[in-house]
Amino acid sequence: MIWIDQAVARRLTDLIRRLETARPSLAALRDALPARLGNTALFFREWMRGPGMVGAVCSSSRYLATEMAGLVPPGNGLVIELGAGTGMVTQALLDHGISPRRLIIVERSEGFVAHLRHRFPEATVIHGDAANLCELIPQGLPIAAIVSSLPLRSLPADQRTQIIAQWRQALSQDGSLIQFTYDIRPQTHTCASDHAFSVTHSRIVWANLPPARVLHARLSVRTDSLPNVLAVNQPADPSP
Repeated sequence: MIWIDQAVARRLTDLIRRLETARPSLAALRDALPARLGNTALFFREWMRGPGMVGAVCSSSRYLATEMAGLVPPGNGLVIELGAGTGMVTQALLDHGISPRRLIIVERSEGFVAHLRHRFPEATVIHGDAANLCELIPQGLPIAAIVSSLPLRSLPADQRTQIIAQWRQALSQDGSLIQFTYDIRPQTHTCASDHAFSVTHSRIVWANLPPARVLHARLSVRTDSLPNVLAVNQPADPSP
């Protein structure tokens, strides 16, 4: 048995009372920290598993996400988000007024998929590869925009080709393709092997690490006039 004198007992009682009083604040701090640190930890965990698949050194900033979301045209068509990661752009799309019922998210990483389904339960989150996009999304419904955070320029040429072919098949002539790149020079196409889409306008977002250029593009020619295979032997561009 351990004996504690009355003075020590009083001090312990006072300390316990103070901790009980502070418990709501401590609980709020405990609950708030994982929301931010959890996203960061998740991002780096997935990056370590597949740097080429993630294609970025950190999650997109809210400024980049807001710029991309702001380019989605008004209307009732579907919005397809590719490579949502931790959901920065997803949240910006919802904040921009896109109904979660219009939003379809395609993500390749199982870890990100589980996170996105938990964070955005009303949106449709599909575990799949953008190279098979048309097999994953509903058929016959108009698509207003494809919002892509894929590391397009750093992907192998054959994957790039397949993804662009899927975009070409999914989007109509007035559909919007929104893609960002870390190559902040003026661009006319989304990447060197893209002969299907022409950039209509773009803007640099400096408040991102690293700075990025957001591209808005549309189909430049009729899809049936393009070959099914586009520049397969071109090397990967150095930037996403």
